Amino acid sequence: LIWEPECQQTLDDFGTGYSSLSYIQDFPFDKVKIDRCFVSTMDSSPHSAAVVQCVVNLASSLGMIVTAEGVETESQELLLKFIGCQTLQGYRYAKPMQFADLVAFVEPGLAASSEKARKRDKPGLTTGSGVQSAG
Repeated sequence: LIWEPECQQTLDDFGTGYSSLSYIQDFPFDKVKIDRCFVSTMDSSPHSAAVVQCVVNLASSLGMIVTAEGVETESQELLLKFIGCQTLQGYRYAKPMQFADLVAFVEPGLAASSEKARKRDKPGLTTGSGVQSAG
């Protein structure tokens, strides 16, 4: 593993396979991703919901960002937000896509962000992209 200050480290698929609980203690991870097998059954299994809640609490107390993988339903989204999961990913938001499709998918959001930045910035200090220039 590379541990550089400018690189963020994520423990992926936490709770399954080789992602031992000791890893979260022994390595300086910035993020933890909860495996989808827990997320997909949390609606119907109190055990899965409890595991997700514990991982969110543990990682948050260690200053780590928590991502839940495999979010597919509104009820999963609401429950994960309620228990404090900071980021969510899954088919509820988008399916895997080619790069060109990704650009088209995020472009409207980027355009809206750039427009907000242009309105916020002082006249004459922005480039056409909405990024502030030095002078």
